[in-house]
Amino acid sequence: MVENNEFIPFKGTKKISFGMTRHEIRELLDSKYITFLRNEFAENTSDYYEEKGFFIEYNSEDICDAIEFVGGSLIYEGKDLLTLKFEDLNMMFGTLSKKKEIEDDIGVTFYDLGFGATRSGDGSLESLIIFSETYWG
Repeated sequence: MVENNEFIPFKGTKKISFGMTRHEIRELLDSKYITFLRNEFAENTSDYYEEKGFFIEYNSEDICDAIEFVGGSLIYEGKDLLTLKFEDLNMMFGTLSKKKEIEDDIGVTFYDLGFGATRSGDGSLESLIIFSETYWG
């Protein structure tokens, strides 16, 4: 079952907090997951919860430091961010962010707001990642 998730910057969601262990999250979610290495830069494997619509990323100590949403909803200040078009999200939060990085045709990261977004070819959001204060080193 895909869930509504309320985003708390640099803390996680109301249900999953950055700093929780892989074991704690697996027990809490009690749902099927797939564990895999996302890319050659990953320092640890991630867990993908397809039914819930997100990936959990862990650091080298098996501590959650990011969650990437590809389905469901991600609520922030009463808005479901996953329903926004990429450009609308970029305009809405781009004026609030003092530390933003845009990667042409890929996405945007709002380092000071605790999240980033990737865009799909049609201009919609492909995914949203929320992260801890230590995620980017």
